[in-house]
Amino acid sequence: MENQIDIEAVRAQAAADERLRVAAITGLCREHGADDLAQGLIERGASEADAMRDVLAAIGKRAKQPAQLATPAPAARGSQPIATGANADIGLTEKEAGSFSFVRAIRAQLMPNDRQAWEDAAFEREVSAATVQHMARSGFEIKPRGIIVCNDVLRRDLTAGNPSGAGDLIFTDARPGSFIEVLRKRNALAGLGVTVLSGLTGPVSMPKQTGESQVYWKGEGVQGTQTEPTLGQVNMTLKEMSAWTRFSRSLVLQSSIDVETFVRNELATVAGLELARVGLYGLGSSSQPEGLKFTTGINTVDFAAAQPTYAELVAMETAINADDADVDAMAYITNATLYGGFKTTEKATGTAQFVLEPGGTVNSYPVTRSNQVVSGDVWFGVWSQMMLGLFGAVDLQVNPYSEDREGNIRVTIHQAVDYAVRHPESFCRGNNTL
Repeated sequence: MENQIDIEAVRAQAAADERLRVAAITGLCREHGADDLAQGLIERGASEADAMRDVLAAIGKRAKQPAQLATPAPAARGSQPIATGANADIGLTEKEAGSFSFVRAIRAQLMPNDRQAWEDAAFEREVSAATVQHMARSGFEIKPRGIIVCNDVLRRDLTAGNPSGAGDLIFTDARPGSFIEVLRKRNALAGLGVTVLSGLTGPVSMPKQTGESQVYWKGEGVQGTQTEPTLGQVNMTLKEMSAWTRFSRSLVLQSSIDVETFVRNELATVAGLELARVGLYGLGSSSQPEGLKFTTGINTVDFAAAQPTYAELVAMETAINADDADVDAMAYITNATLYGGFKTTEKATGTAQFVLEPGGTVNSYPVTRSNQVVSGDVWFGVWSQMMLGLFGAVDLQVNPYSEDREGNIRVTIHQAVDYAVRHPESFCRGNNTL
């Protein structure tokens, strides 16, 4: 009788396990738009890990198919389409890309011998492998140091137990957003319409016309003079940006707020800030991209004093217009100090009309305020003429040994980038120390 009870218990457990397997596979296929695979996977007895591999393979095939383009919405003034070369993405939908968990990827690398942590990151590991294969087929060989991520992210220090890090995130009554964030500079280039070229696989050279064909008047029967426009190139090469942050194990394992969202937001914010900074002030040496300040051919206006006059700001527009370089929407960008001066500086004495006009414009153009702009600088230009190139994919690497005595882990992210400018004449920098 006892043996009979054991057999029934085993049968019941097996039936329960089968129901869980079927439910997991069905849910997985439904979530990733692969419902047609579910029945076959169930019938052949596939495990959830097997099903994940098949779903990722189907997603990869889907990425190779020509995209079905919907009717595009009207573009914002000055915006530019995002161009893609050999895409580092493998064709994940927005929902699928959002389900990629940085925390699971970190835990899998942190605890490679923990079967549960490794299995929990099955999706992240499969995405990483599929991305490497996809890029290899496009001619871009990746040698991952960790898990390859399809989206741009970066980092900042998060250390549980340190109030200035993330120690104050671990509490019982967890309300997302109820901690105090560090004060940061605004992203200088956000919303200005910089052109992004993603998924690049190697150095890029773009032809550029540098001279015009000529027109000649001639008499009847006289052969015209043949002339051709002169051509040049705009080049982009890989500059690797590496950054790291510090997590405590207790933050990764214990934090009761939405760690995933917090990590994504923090990494993306810091990455964007550094990319914007080098876009304006990158040295073009020491492995940095060349920023606008050091780009040959940009216009300059030498202000008479630290606070520019309205006439001097208008002169920045005039310099660009005189070069016939006002080819798209234009905007100013400066720091908080000069922006404040715009509010109190009159266009002309006694008029009570100030440089900063109603609606937050200067000379009828929008103004962006960011303390990434150095003291005294005002920039004006056609920002779509600036191009940001993103090469390959983001490599997320975890080092659990660098601060093992403190119980911390270090997460490093690597991304290759570069900047280039189509027409330097489309930009002007103003300062009183030129």
